[in-house]
Amino acid sequence: MRTRFWALLLLLGITPLAHAAMNAGELAQRCRNGGSLNQVNSSSFDWAICGVTLGAYRDGFVEGTYQGVMRVYLDDKQVMMLVEGGKDMQRRAGTILPRARCSVDDSFEAPERLRQAYLSYIAAHPEASGQAYPEALRSAIESLLCRR
Repeated sequence: MRTRFWALLLLLGITPLAHAAMNAGELAQRCRNGGSLNQVNSSSFDWAICGVTLGAYRDGFVEGTYQGVMRVYLDDKQVMMLVEGGKDMQRRAGTILPRARCSVDDSFEAPERLRQAYLSYIAAHPEASGQAYPEALRSAIESLLCRR
């Protein structure tokens, strides 16, 4: 038990450093090596790096789209004139958010869906391997998870 605690503490301390300088190809390799994010593989450093990196990106993506949609309704007076109260805003935002988020949400399956899309994108676009991974992740989401 004590060993697991120190291993987790070490992993949490190293994770930001490990993915700070990672390019798209390195993240793809870690995600391939680590396996499915829907199955816990706590002994795999690659699984943890892939899961933490994609999970953090997903969380930021979900929060960013929420804030973007809400700011349009709250800050744009012309848009706000169309809204007939809180229930109407909730209904309108509820129809826009899923489209804005593509297929990235805060569900349990979302990180694995994102991992699969990312790996497919990198396989189809090997030139993206040298990019910073956030750029490649955004491109993967736009090309594979957005159905507009």
